[in-house]
Amino acid sequence: MPETVSSARSAEWRRMIYSGTVINMYGALEQFVDDIVKKYASFTNILFTEYEKVPEALRKAHDEQARRLLNRDSGGRLSRDDTDHMVRCLASCLDGGTEFKISGTALSYHDNNLKIGILSEIFGRVNVSLDAITKALDLDAFENGILNGIYADLDSLLLDLVNRRNEISHGDYPDLLEPDVLSGVANVLKWLVAALFDELRKSTFNSISSLDVGYVTKYYEQPKAHLIELSSVELSVGEVLFGFERSTQRLRAAKITSLQDDSVSTDSVLRESMRDKEGVVGLTVDPPVKFGGKISTIPLEVAEILYDDDFRALQ
Repeated sequence: MPETVSSARSAEWRRMIYSGTVINMYGALEQFVDDIVKKYASFTNILFTEYEKVPEALRKAHDEQARRLLNRDSGGRLSRDDTDHMVRCLASCLDGGTEFKISGTALSYHDNNLKIGILSEIFGRVNVSLDAITKALDLDAFENGILNGIYADLDSLLLDLVNRRNEISHGDYPDLLEPDVLSGVANVLKWLVAALFDELRKSTFNSISSLDVGYVTKYYEQPKAHLIELSSVELSVGEVLFGFERSTQRLRAAKITSLQDDSVSTDSVLRESMRDKEGVVGLTVDPPVKFGGKISTIPLEVAEILYDDDFRALQ
């Protein structure tokens, strides 16, 4: 008899851990999506100095979402303050100019669970495509790990997570995932939110006004130095550069720590008076990012939004 009681308690304990894990994983994903879209909306008038410079996809999504929500019953999910703020944001966008505001509530609002189609729609509103993310994730997580044979892709994982969350809410969940599978799902969601954040930074960088510094023509592993065909009029030690890392294609930020003009060290270079007649400058950066392609500088208030974690750690 004691073994039966012990077994029942063990099964109930496992059900409690399972249900808590599933609910928390889905809840964390939903909270992340809501928070990042709302935060991005609050930054738009810093990232884009005029309403007409906001990407068309974002402008269209905001206008359509705000109008749709203002003309329907939200079922109590929107407060009076939410509605009033949305009206003010919509009016400011109709006026155009520099004083516009984007409603995070309008951009992040969704009626359905976060399956891949809904996730794609929400991030599409802020000009982010999930195509590259899902392709990379499908190859990495579903062909070579613990989830191989359980989920075919991100779409099937999110669908299963939603279904399990719904089953738990109705008190019916006989099919419990093993701990190692739950851990695998958690790792996929962790990778997903990091990838979504990176894609939003990249998309934003590609949309904002920036000043081209130049183009990377060569990289030396030792001493971790770039050769840059200079486009800008002037460049100085201490400036922060933005560009895409060669190996990962992530948007990275790095500070210039040294400059050389025709093998002569200098604190700054002027394009019109360089020793190197082809306008090629050597530089090192910290953190030691290996940039590829175009590198740029952006206004400080925008840069502070787009800095990556490695760069922030140096400040």
